[in-house]
Amino acid sequence: MKVAQVWRVMVLALGLALPGLGRAQAPASAPAESPAVVVGVYVPSVAFGDSMARARFAEALAANLSQAIGRPVRGKAFAGAGEFFTQVQANEVDFAVVDAAVALERGGFTPLAQAQSGGNPARALVLVAQSPGTVASFAGKSVVLPEGVGREDRFLANFVLQGQLGAEHFVRQKTVRDAQAALSLVKLGKADLTVTWDAQASGLAVVLSSRPAPLPVFVRARAGVPADVQAAVAKAAPGLSVGAGPFEGFGPWNPNGSALSALRSALGAAPGAARVEPVFAPSIGALPTPEVFLGASLSPGAAPLPPAADLILVPAPPSDPL
Repeated sequence: MKVAQVWRVMVLALGLALPGLGRAQAPASAPAESPAVVVGVYVPSVAFGDSMARARFAEALAANLSQAIGRPVRGKAFAGAGEFFTQVQANEVDFAVVDAAVALERGGFTPLAQAQSGGNPARALVLVAQSPGTVASFAGKSVVLPEGVGREDRFLANFVLQGQLGAEHFVRQKTVRDAQAALSLVKLGKADLTVTWDAQASGLAVVLSSRPAPLPVFVRARAGVPADVQAAVAKAAPGLSVGAGPFEGFGPWNPNGSALSALRSALGAAPGAARVEPVFAPSIGALPTPEVFLGASLSPGAAPLPPAADLILVPAPPSDPL
């Protein structure tokens, strides 16, 4: 056998004994990265100012949540209801921050935490206009509300006006995209009134200070979120801190909170049917004096009493007729 043939046989034998010899080793595959958790932001009650401010809030919220749960999180800001609910129905949003009315009115959301302002999960609402006035003086004037409230006539009559007036006291315009749009319409004179958080009323006159309303809610938006992810987010959500307009962070979810109960009751009742305690008008003066009715002046004075000694004397016995 020739030398070249001998070498070929030896190389072939080594190749059979060592399968990796003679060819490049495939690099080990990197572990698959966990898919990013998607948290959406749809809070039409908050006046962000512009779309960039809303996007920055969503990004900051995602960054804080990512740090808390140790997983990648992506924030998505939504300006309108159509796009938000379309993506929720397509299972493209895992968690979300929504207005309390949205959480109450729309099915499929599981609340995990609630926004807070100064440690309180509710904040006062105000009815605002360009110029000062009373609720009575704005009768027949136009009022515009942001979308997402759900059952706007019930919200206005039963919650904001607390059942004292019907929604027909005003002329309600078509709902607009968010609080920023509603406030702009009032400032431009294209609507007379709107309802907003007291923290967003700068530059407008407060016509009515209403009761506190529940702040936005952090919810699970997709039912198929893995159990470990849901548990991690549920634990982290009540401690998230991120400022946006009327609130600065999130706290525990209390389904029986007074503001939530009041809003739930208001939205569930027919407009004008959610009566609450009466609102008393200021006193117009002292009550009329008796002489107005009797026609005579009464002079005040102490009732005459017998002398104290007379009260303890024993009267003399009557004379004996016999």
